[in-house]
Amino acid sequence: MKDIIVDVKMHFPALQKCLENADYFSSNKYGYLSKQDFFNTYNTYFSDFYLDSSELESEYKNFYFVHHFVDINTQQTRWMDSYQIQNLDENGDGLEVRVIKEIYDRIKPRIKGKFIFLCTSDHPKLDLDSNEEYSFVRKYGLEYDILFKKEYNSNAKYSNKTFPCPYFVMGSPDVLWMVNESMIDNTNRDDKIFWSGSLDSTQYDYQLVNIKRSHYVNGFDRIIKYQYSGSNRGGLKDNNYLLEMVKHKYAIYLSGWATFTRRFFEILSTNTLMFFENSNIEFGLDEFLHPLCVFNNLEELKDNYHAINSSPTLYEECLNHQKDFIKKFFNYDYVRNYIEINIEK
Repeated sequence: MKDIIVDVKMHFPALQKCLENADYFSSNKYGYLSKQDFFNTYNTYFSDFYLDSSELESEYKNFYFVHHFVDINTQQTRWMDSYQIQNLDENGDGLEVRVIKEIYDRIKPRIKGKFIFLCTSDHPKLDLDSNEEYSFVRKYGLEYDILFKKEYNSNAKYSNKTFPCPYFVMGSPDVLWMVNESMIDNTNRDDKIFWSGSLDSTQYDYQLVNIKRSHYVNGFDRIIKYQYSGSNRGGLKDNNYLLEMVKHKYAIYLSGWATFTRRFFEILSTNTLMFFENSNIEFGLDEFLHPLCVFNNLEELKDNYHAINSSPTLYEECLNHQKDFIKKFFNYDYVRNYIEINIEK
């Protein structure tokens, strides 16, 4: 029996490659790409949940539901989707809630196995009630067996059915696809540290992170700033943002509005050595980047950079460690096994 994936906004098309036998549904109406653009990127088509409903089978084993569930109806995040403001119903629910509920109610009777939610939200916090369950589950009846969270913070509280899953983020293209099928490289690099992004250091209590971007970027003269054009900046081999990044040996990953974003994968996909700001995000993995590539403060960043940059041998050691990290943990087989093991717990 097949599984079914409903990926409302095309956040995780590579999940098709991780599962052995699954139908993949999204929507032209709410997704990032048209069917042709989706095919041009991933060399496969999706079935439209609304236009191709005749392709739905009467029974499926497991239901993989991909969406930013934390954001479906909260006052602090409703502004992220203009439809939420413009289309509130009499209960104060936004359009996004109604879309999710419609999909869930239509698929639920067909499922013989488990309900697996994959939450792409940039917010680490989930609103737990007194019974240690999420408010959106209670309010909208979205029952689930396991929830995989991409923004899983060690300082947040989660239900005992929630696990870290650092294999997808919001936006397009799919980041797991990037590091498997869209890697680029360059042997002629300078020794600067590449940075792109806002220097806004506004603190957000619900993000559970101390944002110090300007402190780092303005405090270390080895960091160069690149101006990019919003979210349309990475993933394709001819993208100017990525082509600029591969001119440099290093890139820095700093906490911000979201603590775990596609920038992490963009750096990995260019074989640029990453300096990663420790931010309490849990990956659920036995290993991580080389210890010298993870820093907690500006002085540590400077010391680690100078140690690596002054030793070609140490630079190669750190870069090879990063490449091995990608190969071991960010391939389709490993992700499939990781998901299956946690589902069976």
